Amino acid sequence: MVARRHCYNQSGKDIDRLSSDDFIQIIREVHTLNPEMDRITLTGGEPLNEINKVLNILWFAKSLGVRVRLVTRG
Repeated sequence: MVARRHCYNQSGKDIDRLSSDDFIQIIREVHTLNPEMDRITLTGGEPLNEINKVLNILWFAKSLGVRVRLVTRG
């Protein structure tokens, strides 16, 4: 299995997780390229384990008019 920087699947030793700022920058860039983007989905292992990160992403996305959907384990 290939470990990806943005993947929460802990198949390797050192997982390099994206920060809130990383996610926000990606959303900003994608929204700039596609202003009609109206929703994103956050998944992972369990996104709510990092609630502050999720809230930062949610607030930023909302400021752009982008809806956020969460897919959780529970």
